[in-house]
Amino acid sequence: MKYSIELLKQAGEIVSGRRKSAISIFEENKKIAYDKIPELKEIDSELSLSGSMISREVLSHKGDFTTSLNKIKERNNALIERKKDLLSQNGFSKDFLDINYACKKCNDSGFVDAMPCECLIEVINSLEREKEICSGEPNPFDTFDLKYYPEMLGNIPCHDIMQSIFENCKQYSEEFSHSSPNLLLFGGTGIGKTHISLAIAKTVQRKGFNVVYMSAPDLFTSLEKQRFNQEKSEQSIENILSCDLLVIDDLGAEFTTSFTISALYNIVNTRILEEKPTIITANLTPSEISQRYSDRIASRLLGCYEHLRFCGNDIRILKKKGL
Repeated sequence: MKYSIELLKQAGEIVSGRRKSAISIFEENKKIAYDKIPELKEIDSELSLSGSMISREVLSHKGDFTTSLNKIKERNNALIERKKDLLSQNGFSKDFLDINYACKKCNDSGFVDAMPCECLIEVINSLEREKEICSGEPNPFDTFDLKYYPEMLGNIPCHDIMQSIFENCKQYSEEFSHSSPNLLLFGGTGIGKTHISLAIAKTVQRKGFNVVYMSAPDLFTSLEKQRFNQEKSEQSIENILSCDLLVIDDLGAEFTTSFTISALYNIVNTRILEEKPTIITANLTPSEISQRYSDRIASRLLGCYEHLRFCGNDIRILKKKGL
């Protein structure tokens, strides 16, 4: 989902605050330990010099300096073990002088390899949920109006089908878990697929899950730019693959290339293997999906997803006509 600059800044300040807090606690612990065990300060001083010692070894040896480096490494390991023993002998935990960052992946920096860390995304989502709750916005399902679906559409009981889909999707969002099934929402243009998928995403997000919602064109454009290091993105491929719920809206609207097909297969297949629920909306029928994408993608979308076929007339046109 797209986030405001204000929300990103606020989330960044929270993560940065965690880092400052962890470092502050570390500095306090270090003072306590040094006062009680002076030898610890000497050990840390020697360890801090190991980097310059390695540099000197590299610069002063024209041939093989592996033996010298191994000796430095062995000495460092011995010092680290001595440090742990001293802490334990004096009533401290062995990790008392470690910096206990809240997130071990990014050390509370908010980024991993220049991409947003999962912890930053979680903070952003949490802030967004709080914002939505405080704003008093209605449940997104409450704005879905079944009056736009006729009782019959040809020989199809359109209203009953859409009421069933609405109730099933609402229940899906309310009972969402990591074992929830994948959904493929398909049908014509303007008949509520995006509305329902967004309602599911917002409801699931409000429950505390990490949700990524992107249109297919935005998703693949973002991934391609990341691939060629053209720009940073708020959603890394790692988060797209690992988030609790991924919603890809309007599959088929993207410009199809060998890259998009490869990326789509990677996303769909990885999330199936890791049992991560995914929802995809498309104006394509199952047969059109088979024609447009590779057999490997089609077999997974058609065999590993529950299918919800929407029916009705274009609601945007009906609203424009005042119906």
